[in-house]
Amino acid sequence: MSLALRLFVYGSLRADAQAWTVRAAAPHAALVAAADFEGLASVAGRLHAVAWYPALVPARDGGRVRGEVWRIRDPAVFDLLDAFEGEEYARELHSAVLDDGCEVTAFLYRYLPALEGVPLIASGDYLDWVRSPS
Repeated sequence: MSLALRLFVYGSLRADAQAWTVRAAAPHAALVAAADFEGLASVAGRLHAVAWYPALVPARDGGRVRGEVWRIRDPAVFDLLDAFEGEEYARELHSAVLDDGCEVTAFLYRYLPALEGVPLIASGDYLDWVRSPS
């Protein structure tokens, strides 16, 4: 029996974020072709507004980051997603909690550079940030 591969997405790769950015359209299309949407979820951490995209830093301070969990059918999609995320991010396994309460293990892209002075997205939800007036 093999372990299901999952990916937690929290920013521009979210299905519900596609109306807000065209920069992630091709990587999102590749994700949709290679995976099945499993559900809305959250992970322990903090979310920061780096530029047009967010940065997730896992943390145990009570903060939660909202996103989606996708069940990966074709692991080759990780090559494309790794290239899209670039060297600023590392793909790591973390615990995610689906909205139905089920806890799963999923890959996520953790931001590596220091975030001192980078604004915090207090709600932990990228869509709250992109929808807010500047």
